[in-house]
Amino acid sequence: MAMRPNGVVVDAMSWVIGGAVVCATLVVAGCMTVTRLQPEEPAPPIEVRISAPAAEVFRRTLSAFAAEGLTVAQAEESGGVIASAPIMGEGVVVGALDATTMQTYLIYRANIIPAADGTSIVKLSLWIEIHERSSRGVVVHPETPPAANCPTHPVCGQAWSRLERIAERLR
Repeated sequence: MAMRPNGVVVDAMSWVIGGAVVCATLVVAGCMTVTRLQPEEPAPPIEVRISAPAAEVFRRTLSAFAAEGLTVAQAEESGGVIASAPIMGEGVVVGALDATTMQTYLIYRANIIPAADGTSIVKLSLWIEIHERSSRGVVVHPETPPAANCPTHPVCGQAWSRLERIAERLR
């Protein structure tokens, strides 16, 4: 409960209801707009078509990862999957009293898909994993692809450039 300067006692719920009424009035009057946040589209993978069988393309892709300084954590030739070990990216500290550190890790992936005509398609993608650390412990969020603006984003763009260099090495 709160007391106004004029001595009238008002509880917290009155403030919430009053605020909602003011917002609704502004929306109806056209003085305020409400924007619904939409999740961004993920960045599409980079696709490279190579005139070679999948086994050869798999070896070439492993070499391209190594040439870019990536450590391979997963390499399954039969499934055509290559994934780098997570690379530490940007870190951010949020909050003051109970500070939370949000650390990003970047994972580079390649999927090699054999085509019927004897060629192979390599789909290169970047994935981001976030680790949240606070006094309550560590929360690891599932891997997600970056947003579509990643190639032009100042920080994400650097990681995307590495992905593009891998694609160039395969061409």
